[in-house]
Amino acid sequence: MYNFRTDIASERRDIYQKANNVEDQIDGIESEKEEINEDIKIERVKITNENGEKAIGKPIGDYITIDIQKLKIAQEDEIKVAADIVSKELENARAAKTIGHSLNAKVTIYAEGAQYNFIKENLELLKTVFIISAIAVEENARKDEVKLGVKVENAPGEKCERCWMYSETVGEDKDHPTICHRCSENIK
Repeated sequence: MYNFRTDIASERRDIYQKANNVEDQIDGIESEKEEINEDIKIERVKITNENGEKAIGKPIGDYITIDIQKLKIAQEDEIKVAADIVSKELENARAAKTIGHSLNAKVTIYAEGAQYNFIKENLELLKTVFIISAIAVEENARKDEVKLGVKVENAPGEKCERCWMYSETVGEDKDHPTICHRCSENIK
């Protein structure tokens, strides 16, 4: 395996293909590109087996890269487009049975600079906007174009009987063992 200096699955795939003179798809990796407009492009990379995992060092799963050209600080309309894309990817994950409902989801967003700071400062708001149980943001190690990476997976923890979100805090409150910490605080 190579020592990759990027968190984006599509970039890792491209590096692997170039380093190994591979022109076709890599066994265990499926790719699809979509152009929303001249400034916004989406690339989906699906790692389907161990060969794909070993080739680019990412676990089996669906990875989505949202490439927003000329993005300095997110404008309201660009945030809406990105939110629509994340919502669409949640629906794709639901249709693929990766998740059952958006509340089953954990979304990890890979960003940098102003995007990273904006997302990090607004995690709880974005969790509510996307109607998901968990959200994380990680910094990318890449230095080229501005891109927003998104990964959708099952949220960790148990389902709270009160809010229906999945949380690792369900069961921590002995007086209310079937609800999460947030709900427990709200009913006290």
